Amino acid sequence: MKDLEVRFETGREVLNAYWGYLSDGGLIIPDRAGQLAVGDPVSLSVLIESSRSKYLLSGKVVRRDVAAGRAVIAFSPGQPQDMLLTQALADAEQVPARRARRFRVSLDARVLDAGNGAEQVEAQLVDLSEFGCCFRLHDAAQGKLPVGTPIEIAAQDFAVGGRVVWTRHTERGVAFVVQEAAVASSSALEGVREFLRRLAI
Repeated sequence: MKDLEVRFETGREVLNAYWGYLSDGGLIIPDRAGQLAVGDPVSLSVLIESSRSKYLLSGKVVRRDVAAGRAVIAFSPGQPQDMLLTQALADAEQVPARRARRFRVSLDARVLDAGNGAEQVEAQLVDLSEFGCCFRLHDAAQGKLPVGTPIEIAAQDFAVGGRVVWTRHTERGVAFVVQEAAVASSSALEGVREFLRRLAI
């Protein structure tokens, strides 16, 4: 396995280099010296200099662009790419970094725009934690649900309220909004926690 160190000046650079088309995610990295070959296993040390954050991930080379001097690394299953992305997003969008582990999911959901006449759109949840989630809109709804929009998300096993805190193309990052004094909202959060407990088994 080849040990590599990759430095990004900002979280925005990490987001631009992230390769989300792979099932477990990946990263485009420089390879100007041509040291990598397709199929090579690698251990990446990724440093975001603006936040002085470092993440260790493993994977393998799945593509090379010799002319551009770069390679695409596909992360192995179980790598902490979600924490790498949340730090990159926090750095780029000036939002708080995640406080809890997120689980990759693929769940159909209905998202209600509570601030725009209760308009409802279809979406797919792609990751989830007890404090928030990320969902992907269909292309036709790309311009909807900007930052600050209060929403309600309903999936098969839970429904919870939140607020959009970042956007990227068709993806929306959501922080759950739970009023501790409200029985309904506390129950909603418990529904999310119970679903996560089943995922963790």
